[in-house]
Amino acid sequence: MLGSDRPCFKIPSAPAKSSTASLTPTQLVAVRQFVSRVGGLENARRSLEMLALLSRTV
Repeated sequence: MLGSDRPCFKIPSAPAKSSTASLTPTQLVAVRQFVSRVGGLENARRSLEMLALLSRTV
């Protein structure tokens, strides 16, 4: 959907949390819905990278 499996660009990011214990059940449902709508974890990661890039240009 968004291209190959290779990242198109790199954005420095904070280290990922290894636990989802800090998320509420409502947040977990929202994350799962987002991942399923964009077509998987890799596409979700790329979508969030693109949003971060676009937010820096404004």
